[in-house]
Amino acid sequence: ATGTASESTTGSVEVKSFLAFALNTLAIPYGVLEPGQQNDPLVATTTLAATGNVGLDTDVTGDSMCPGYAPGSPCASSATSTIAEYNQVFATGTVAYAAGTPLSSTTPQEIEINVPKSIATTTPTTSSAYWGIKVPGTITYAGSYTGQNTFTVIMGEYANW
Repeated sequence: ATGTASESTTGSVEVKSFLAFALNTLAIPYGVLEPGQQNDPLVATTTLAATGNVGLDTDVTGDSMCPGYAPGSPCASSATSTIAEYNQVFATGTVAYAAGTPLSSTTPQEIEINVPKSIATTTPTTSSAYWGIKVPGTITYAGSYTGQNTFTVIMGEYANW
């Protein structure tokens, strides 16, 4: 469909906001790390695509990671086989691990990812968050560690659309 409608003022919303997104990264690719190692700088990314009619940011929370993780069944607190959620950090660019924001399991934290609103349905706009993890030196259980991070899309500031 085509039309002649135009935006009367910058940032004005003339239709209902439609918060829609696609998280294009299903697993954060931290890579293989040994106890005591960390991603430094942050290089693993998650990519969010705006598929609605507004610009987006995202809130995140996350769980601890362990070899036997299952959603709804948190990892037991263990210095030798659990990586606490706050060992995962995020940022909006490639920065040093120490400059990242630690993930929380209880308090949603906004990532100012600033995905502009898409203007074509065939090519949604995207933006990425950068992630890193520190494997505590006390970990002695070898294997794959899994957990769950939750992304909740929120409307971005009009100036970033």
